[in-house]
Amino acid sequence: MSLAVFYASALIWAFLCVLVAVVAGAAAGGRPRHWKTALVGLLVGAAFGVVTGALFSFVAAMTVFPISLLPALLLSLAIYFTPIALSVAAAGLAGLAVGLLERRSAAIVRRCLTVGVIFGLVLGIANAALAPVWMNALIPALEAAGIGRWSAQSIGAATMASGVMVDLALAAVAFRFVRHRWGAAAPSTHHVH
Repeated sequence: MSLAVFYASALIWAFLCVLVAVVAGAAAGGRPRHWKTALVGLLVGAAFGVVTGALFSFVAAMTVFPISLLPALLLSLAIYFTPIALSVAAAGLAGLAVGLLERRSAAIVRRCLTVGVIFGLVLGIANAALAPVWMNALIPALEAAGIGRWSAQSIGAATMASGVMVDLALAAVAFRFVRHRWGAAAPSTHHVH
């Protein structure tokens, strides 16, 4: 795997985990320092991207032939659900890290972890749905409207740009909801139970 792929993977997961960390920070209650939670998300996401990039590179090198023997349906399901599972895992780690950073309370840590996992699942499903929507609905509609033929690079760039916008919009909604639900609540304890 090239260094460029490692960097891209680290950047993508860092971006996602920064969003998760800020939302999870709002779930900690009190007045979280958003720059600190964002930094935690950045570090967790970058590390997650490098580790998963290396792992996938190793697994792909060792299992190219066996993977090619999988039934088409099973392979397509794996391609769809693997990013969702990774999103949940990365978001859960980011939420856990924020919980441990923000408050020394088991209840707050669990809350941040839960918010991270749920938000990661939402982001994972939304991002996994974007490529099929572009391929099966938006691109044919644009081409039918006479806006030219789209190259693979154009489709990839459009999907990525729309993914960033969807992620930011979901993060804004989740942040407002979480802050409304828990933001004003001061933590009842500051020690680990």
